[in-house]
Amino acid sequence: MKPEERNSFLYETKKLAPYKRKEMIIEFVEKAKALCEQELIIDAMYNQMDFASMHIGEKNAYESAIRGFEETLKRFDRC
Repeated sequence: MKPEERNSFLYETKKLAPYKRKEMIIEFVEKAKALCEQELIIDAMYNQMDFASMHIGEKNAYESAIRGFEETLKRFDRC
């Protein structure tokens, strides 16, 4: 995200109520988690076709990100 885009986003969301911003955070984290899961699914499909796919370090990064997103979502549920 470019600095201008970030600043514009922050300006636009500043007027929202705190619970609305929280809802947005949860939605964005859920979407990011889904995208990471999708990458692992696509990678598994490529592996079945004996097609070169992501290396183990890259796969571990996606799996680690998913765990991080899950932990973040758990923390927001406790708020």
